Parts: sequence; C-alpha cells; structure tokens
Amino acid sequence: MCAADIEKNVAAQTANRPAPEPTELAAEDEGRACAMFLAAATQWNFAPSASVAGHGGHGVRTGLRYEALPVVAAAQGVVLDARLLADLSEIEAAVLRAEAEARK
Repeated sequence: MCAADIEKNVAAQTANRPAPEPTELAAEDEGRACAMFLAAATQWNFAPSASVAGHGGHGVRTGLRYEALPVVAAAQGVVLDARLLADLSEIEAAVLRAEAEARK
C-alpha cells in the first residue's frame, strides 16, 4: 500500500466524523497525566474481534493495562499517585468514548 492509498483510506474513514472536543487540563496537573498517557500508548487491553469495522480485525481497546503503569511512571520519573491515576482514568474514558462514537 502506498502513501496515497493510506491517505485516501484515512480520509474516507474520517470524512463524516465530528471534530473531537479538546480535553482541558487542570493548571496544577502540569502535563503529568498527558505525558504518562502518551508514554503508556502501547499498554492497552484489546477485545479480539475479526469483524470490527475500521480496525483491521485487531479488536477494540477496552482500557489501559494498569499493572503496567508503575513501570511506565518509573521510566518517566513520575510519581504515580491517586491524582495521576484519576487523571489517567479520565483521559482513558474520553478515548474509549471517542472510539466508540467513531465505530457507530
């Protein structure tokens, strides 16, 4: 598949989707939750499915692997506290809602 085919595929899949609503960060967060969320990008649980439209048969995300977060936090030099977990959970829920809406 060439770059033009990929761009055409992405455009077709996103053509009728509404623009995502931005997530606001609390000033006291200082980006800890976003940095952790991005660092944990490979730490998702998936529900297997061969027929989920637009996902190439790889399934859908069901939530973060919370058991991996202490390792990610340590690698980032971040203290994994209750506030950070709550913020991560909020971001995770927003991502799952957005993906569920995109599958409709």
